Amino acid sequence: MKPLTTNDNSVIPKSYRALLLVMILASVLPIWATDHFPSQNGPWYLLASHVMRNYENPEFNYADYYIRHWHPIPHALHTYLMFAFSYVAPPLIAMKLALTVYAIALPLSIFYFLSIAAPDKRFLGFFAFVLIHHYTFYRGYHNFCLSIPLYFFNLGYWLKHKDDFKLKHSLIMAVMTSFLFVAHLFGFLLLACSIGWYRWIETKSFIKGTISAVTASWAGWLLLLDFIYLNSQENSWADPDELEFLRPHTAVEYVFRKFFYSMSVPAYILGAAMLVWPTYLLWRRVSQSPGSWGQKIRSTITHPMVALFLVLCVSYFFVPYKVINWHYANSRLLPFIFILALACAGPIPQWGKRQRGFQACFLATVCAAGIGIDLLMSWEVVEAEKKIANYTSGIEHFDANSTLLPIHLDNPARGQVRPLTRAHEYYNIAKGGVNNEGAAYFNTLVPIWYREYPVSKMLPDYDEKAPEESIQSISKVYDFVLVMGDDDELRTRLTNAGYLNVHTAGNVDLFRNQKKLGNKSSTSQGS
Repeated sequence: MKPLTTNDNSVIPKSYRALLLVMILASVLPIWATDHFPSQNGPWYLLASHVMRNYENPEFNYADYYIRHWHPIPHALHTYLMFAFSYVAPPLIAMKLALTVYAIALPLSIFYFLSIAAPDKRFLGFFAFVLIHHYTFYRGYHNFCLSIPLYFFNLGYWLKHKDDFKLKHSLIMAVMTSFLFVAHLFGFLLLACSIGWYRWIETKSFIKGTISAVTASWAGWLLLLDFIYLNSQENSWADPDELEFLRPHTAVEYVFRKFFYSMSVPAYILGAAMLVWPTYLLWRRVSQSPGSWGQKIRSTITHPMVALFLVLCVSYFFVPYKVINWHYANSRLLPFIFILALACAGPIPQWGKRQRGFQACFLATVCAAGIGIDLLMSWEVVEAEKKIANYTSGIEHFDANSTLLPIHLDNPARGQVRPLTRAHEYYNIAKGGVNNEGAAYFNTLVPIWYREYPVSKMLPDYDEKAPEESIQSISKVYDFVLVMGDDDELRTRLTNAGYLNVHTAGNVDLFRNQKKLGNKSSTSQGS
């Protein structure tokens, strides 16, 4: 591998482009390995985009249960991407295309950011390929995942123009920060705070830091004011009483387990092991600084980029783990911390001639780990697909435009992910209708709403504490009940209430309400 040269100032040096293409192709392999990508919450947003796309389609009855809500709300960009792709591809492919956008954007954003923040260390951008397939990605937090590259595109652009920030730059960032806001509120707030903090440390002026943050992110703040007003009028999900912090030793453990561990333990080990590189390079930042150790530390921590990295590290231990029904809040800082660490790297060591030895070792280990993670996760995806295929095998027996109640008595996990949690959405994606556990429950975070809140008024839940009364109310509303898990008593109650078991696959049973629907055969409808 040729070393970086001073006359190659491109974002991605030509000598690395072939390797970059290979790594990108490898990184999208798990996304395209099967029919269903097994992210835990992914089907939620796929149904939302499908409802938006087919809201006025007479073949579906989505308009009877949902309201489309065109609004620039956060946590919606992934849904909008799938909605756009649905004009050229069926739903499952549209989802994969949207996920591919993230998988490509993340490494490109890191290369762009490093080309400005640390241009002599652009090759460190290959570290992105051990970060793509992380825990939150497989949990289905796809809007948050999109916010990561958008954050670094925004921060890189601001760093490039901060010393001569003109009106045109402010307007361009208005568009960029608006996309970031629509991706995820956390990413937007983090960007605004990052710019303000960086400028404050750099200029030693709180006022200048505030001005820089506002001029770079003003459009997002206007959208935030609108979002606050919207939530003051309509909010079905926030729990103001929920607040949970992690103990320090648990927070340290979660640095690794709640980022690198999704479904594969070997992939977890490979990813976590690669943290040795940014750790080593951060150490070199301190050790290679001039002066005594006190001077080394002071000169290091007063650099704006290092100060930003450190404040995020400290914040990780003080930000709540759960707050207002929003979980893994502090863990969301981890990808930003890992990537900022690359920009804080110290001098590249001389391992051989002109630093080629270190670069070769770094690229060999990081790329090998990245490909290893891709292959391991592809295998996990294929295994998870078997469970999803079994769970969704009853779709052909599900009548078009029917109401569906999923009851999960069991929910098997692969690692820390439960791929079947929202898999019932595939029934309503394929055939229309509605269920009571859609993403629309989080009304101000999704561009579709249920027509009535609380949802239980329109679509009652199954209450295990009062099964007889619950079954009676269920039988009046639901055309189908999808049961996963072993409970013969529940199945007997459903049968006594007029439900007929029309499909069984392992411990998954689909019951049809014969009293409500009659004895006509179920119809098939493609998606």
